Amino acid sequence: MKVHYIPVFLGLFVTALGLVSSRLSGEEGNAASGGEQALKAPEPKDLDQAKRMAVKTYAQIVEATYMSALVGAIELRKKIKILVAEPTADNHVAAKLSWIQARLPYLQTEPLFSYGSQAAVMDSWPIRPGYIDYVDGNPESGIICDPDEFPDLSPDSLVGFNGRGGNRNIATGYYVIEFLLWGEITGSITRGKRAHIDYDIDKTKYADRRGAFLVSCGDVLIRQLAEQLAEWKADIPENYRTRFEKLPTDVALGKIFTGIALFAGRHPDLRKPEGAKVAEGEPDRQATFSGLGYIDLAHNVAGIANIAAGAYVGLNGKVKVLGVGLIGLAEQVSPVRSERLRAYMNASTRSARGINNSFGRDMVKDGDLPGRKNSKILTNALGYLLKEVNKLAFDLEI
Repeated sequence: MKVHYIPVFLGLFVTALGLVSSRLSGEEGNAASGGEQALKAPEPKDLDQAKRMAVKTYAQIVEATYMSALVGAIELRKKIKILVAEPTADNHVAAKLSWIQARLPYLQTEPLFSYGSQAAVMDSWPIRPGYIDYVDGNPESGIICDPDEFPDLSPDSLVGFNGRGGNRNIATGYYVIEFLLWGEITGSITRGKRAHIDYDIDKTKYADRRGAFLVSCGDVLIRQLAEQLAEWKADIPENYRTRFEKLPTDVALGKIFTGIALFAGRHPDLRKPEGAKVAEGEPDRQATFSGLGYIDLAHNVAGIANIAAGAYVGLNGKVKVLGVGLIGLAEQVSPVRSERLRAYMNASTRSARGINNSFGRDMVKDGDLPGRKNSKILTNALGYLLKEVNKLAFDLEI
């Protein structure tokens, strides 16, 4: 049986893609880690043991991913508070970059099996900008511009505003924060045009309320991510992880495959695996106000790569989880399937890396976005990978 080694890469969120690509290529050695000793993944003795190890590894990956998302949200809130206290152009750019950085670890959770209500609330889409703040043609619209009707902008109040008067009337979550940082899309522009003076109380009406709303959104996001993380902490009686790990192994594996199938069903441009499940009535989610929706799928790839490789790299570039993933399972039933999974995973991560390499301060400025042309290549590669994942489920009779 092939033994995989995984070099320790340094960097930020893109390291997950780099690390998984090397592991799935079967590359051995530690040149990229600057001399650090490579880590060796566990090697199950048979299929039954591989299944049990894959379920345990999956739970560890979910916990580690939500931990990274929580850390990113805490940093985002810090940058938001700085912007509100000192509304300069530089602080506005820093807050936007922090939103991107905080969003990327969360994108890796999207192919995971969904549960509970917090995941849906944090990522509610579509939202109606005019419910939150001023929009083109209506400078006094929204909660922010109506202190008489909405005097309290505390975190608890914002949670209560969600869904009031319609399911698009959303007041919290990643997309609301994105809108408050970039502004609405109007006409032919590809991203919002909000300026930092929207938070300057000396220059803009309701700037103080806009700042309070934005900070409260950050508080709510942190609270929700902390609740999600608690559901996946080890050894907590009756949380979701405990119940998941107590399931019959094939049932637990079924949830893993279902999570990936539901993810595929939410993306209409992907080549669908035969029989892929579709989330009823769920619209395609992407970062619209920032114009950065094209990078979402690149970081969804990292989430699928984590599951496939049975590995997770934290924001500090260090390996947090190393176990058995889908490729490890495939090696127990079909060498051909494992090699095809590895090949399509490599193709997907290479395409994703091309998009990730465009990341920088220019991504929050006006103008064309570098890396967008790689999106179609990534979509095709990921579609073929998802088909192989679906075939593996049939191989395992899941």
